[in-house]
Amino acid sequence: MSRKTTRSRAIQRLQFVFILQSKQDREMWFAVALFTLVACVDAISNTTQCPTGCNCQVTSSSLAVECRRLHADDEKQLSIELDSILSAEHAVIHLTSPSIERTPLTFVPSSVCELVNLLH
Repeated sequence: MSRKTTRSRAIQRLQFVFILQSKQDREMWFAVALFTLVACVDAISNTTQCPTGCNCQVTSSSLAVECRRLHADDEKQLSIELDSILSAEHAVIHLTSPSIERTPLTFVPSSVCELVNLLH
């Protein structure tokens, strides 16, 4: 085999390896992007999970919680669940108008103090 043919085949092999590597890189970046998207969606859905026994309406900047069926003995659990929702990073940054109505709460959850963009 001539030197030119050997060199040509070596270049073809390198091009093939480069194409494979590029495809693997694209697949890896696609997997990373997909994982990130799933994590973001999961984080948003976790921050907007409605407390047990309540009805919620959620937008990107507002949260309305109404708990007609709860009793006074549910106050501690409701407070824990609301603190969890309101202290999530998405809520802290984006929530501008929370509304918590018809609950057995006798105090404002401490996580409300962490909300940095309140309008009302």
